[in-house]
Amino acid sequence: MVSDAAKPTTTAPIGRSGQEGGSPDRPEATTESEGLTGRALVEFRCVRNAAYHEDREMHYARIHRFLMFVVVAVGTASIGASLVQENRYATIGTAIAVLAGLFDLLWDIDGMARLHSSLRRRCFDLLARLEANESLEAIRAEYIRIIADEPPAMNAVNALAFNSAVDALGRPPEQKCKLEPWQVLFRHWRRFQPNEFTEIG
Repeated sequence: MVSDAAKPTTTAPIGRSGQEGGSPDRPEATTESEGLTGRALVEFRCVRNAAYHEDREMHYARIHRFLMFVVVAVGTASIGASLVQENRYATIGTAIAVLAGLFDLLWDIDGMARLHSSLRRRCFDLLARLEANESLEAIRAEYIRIIADEPPAMNAVNALAFNSAVDALGRPPEQKCKLEPWQVLFRHWRRFQPNEFTEIG
């Protein structure tokens, strides 16, 4: 989940709601309230959250599919090697397939993909409720429940999700976060510090 700051700076880092010391249901306590209030503020938060969880879901789904490919492909090759008496290759192949399966099971890769998928759908559900003109108080309350179910945030993914929300809602491009190519590349593998991503403007 991306920060409550619409104009992130080194003193207003990107992170989960409330990390800057402001209450999630008091938008005036954060710099995101500059130019955004009420319904627009809730909409921005939901859009950026949905973008964040979509990125994380796709990351875990790709890893899961790759590991399952390794298990099936290498496992099948190992069976073939054992049938022609190439025991060394069969042993190595079996070890690789087993390690790939254990990695997927131990880190619950598929489960993490499903978790982010569920969180993404809940964010879109809040957007649908906004369109139906439901109470902002009830939607804010549900938003806080979503935050409570989120795993620790990856700050570079947060920054990209923030930029996606800026684009999607037509906010000034100067409010986007600056990311280096290597930060984008390793966004799912390194947490980074929240204050590493300053605004373009």
